[in-house]
Amino acid sequence: SDDVIEAILEACPDTAKVRFNNDKKTALQIGLQYGVSKKVLELLYEAWPDAITLTDEKGRTVLYDGLVLRNNNVSPAANNNDESVETIHFILNEMILQTIIE
Repeated sequence: SDDVIEAILEACPDTAKVRFNNDKKTALQIGLQYGVSKKVLELLYEAWPDAITLTDEKGRTVLYDGLVLRNNNVSPAANNNDESVETIHFILNEMILQTIIE
């Protein structure tokens, strides 16, 4: 549940920085791929904001993954159109803010 993820990230925020598989995907990318809630994606982002701009082994960012998954309807996240669109907007807004701040 969202509360469990929140408790884990509060106790050990560095868990959001784990890279997965041979593709070196971030927890944010994996979460989007498997359709976790927007709240969990926001928690992962808050724990590691730099994950927004990181790429996996194929050079893909979380925004790229989210757009491809949604357009191809290949993930649970893509089937919940309202929440996946909200999530993609959230990610895009955060990327724009980071660019402005830097």
